[in-house]
Amino acid sequence: MKIKRKKQTAQRQLTQRFIILLMSILIVINLIFILILTKSTYEYMEDQANQIFDSVVLNKNATSDWETVVDAYVSKDEDDALKISLNTGDSYYSAEGQEKFRALKKGRQFLFFNHLFIAKDGEVYYFQQRNWPDLTAALALNVESIVEMTSSILFVSILLNLIALGVGAFLIYLSVGRWSKSLSTMAQEINQIEENPQQLLKLSVPENPIETSNVATAFNTLLEEQRQAMAREQQFVTDASHELRTPLAAIRGHVQLIQRRGTDHPEVIPNSIAFIDKESKRMEKMINQLLLLGRNSQENEVEAVNVGEIVQQEIDKIQLISKQTIRAELSDAIILSCVKLDLQRLVQNIIENAVKYSDASSEVFVYLSEEQQKIIISVLDEGIGIPDNQKDKIFERFYRVDDSRSSEIEGSGIGLSLVAAIVAKYHGEIEVLDNKPKGTQIKIILPK
Repeated sequence: MKIKRKKQTAQRQLTQRFIILLMSILIVINLIFILILTKSTYEYMEDQANQIFDSVVLNKNATSDWETVVDAYVSKDEDDALKISLNTGDSYYSAEGQEKFRALKKGRQFLFFNHLFIAKDGEVYYFQQRNWPDLTAALALNVESIVEMTSSILFVSILLNLIALGVGAFLIYLSVGRWSKSLSTMAQEINQIEENPQQLLKLSVPENPIETSNVATAFNTLLEEQRQAMAREQQFVTDASHELRTPLAAIRGHVQLIQRRGTDHPEVIPNSIAFIDKESKRMEKMINQLLLLGRNSQENEVEAVNVGEIVQQEIDKIQLISKQTIRAELSDAIILSCVKLDLQRLVQNIIENAVKYSDASSEVFVYLSEEQQKIIISVLDEGIGIPDNQKDKIFERFYRVDDSRSSEIEGSGIGLSLVAAIVAKYHGEIEVLDNKPKGTQIKIILPK
């Protein structure tokens, strides 16, 4: 049989801890009070006994008639008793003193108190004995009333502390409840967000306490980032479907054209095959780039790479197939610790993008420099340029500045997304600037 445990809410846990703390404080205070009260009471009894012994010392040389004066030292009404024993062997008792000493002898001693005794009749006595050369004095003070008063004070103190504990526990529960209300509200709102993910709800941010406010703000920030990521993924699926469906439909159309007219009109076959080859290569490139975006960043080994050599190699490869003139100014001996393939893809994509959106008669400029432990790669073109309201969007997957997503300008729309992913991997920055008087400048800044 399983025992159901009560859920330990923040209010319950904090209340329990504060009550334990309050109890500990009250116990310590009461222990100190009891020690002080007991010590003061005991010292009072001791002072009374010392006063009587002092009186005996003052008068022991002035009188020899102890039988008549022994009663003067103690109070009969308070049942005190005094015994004077002379060195001659004679003993003198105060009134009823002999019976009291006999009852005291049959009693028992208080624990931890050497001078306190409980007599046979239940009365509490403070007993002390003093010795002088010519006599011995034994004193028994009835302190029953003092003990009762002390017990009453302790009882009242304990009662007041129990009341204080009850009231304190109630006030602690209310105070903690108000403090933890923001946490309870936050938990309820999180449940609502989980149950209604389409309503774009957010946590309310309390002003106090600051810690709860910070948690709520951080949660809202993460929630917004997650929603944006989900929106991007949904858009990616939509765009990928569109980008793949369009060339697939075109390829399928040319296949059907060959099937219908290829026999009677063989002249359509070369054009259709060329188109199918072109579109299939574009799809292959797009799929490869998509795979690169999702690949683990730790697949390849990091090494010291000469950035200038990589940039020049990529320029040489692209220059062979492009009509634009690519001019470069590259600083020597700039070394970056990175995955070599990442740097090659980064440089290749930003230069290809500049070439793609430039006129055949224009020029593309590539600059490489190092400033304050930062590597700067700048690519400038004389192309169509990018409007200011679209500069932040060009790194989104499948985004095209012309907004038509036509195939007039070849490309998958993923190249700059791959560039942004690589730059983020190495904690770098990307700046998109206007190239005066015409064109665009892409500046990549990578920390060494």
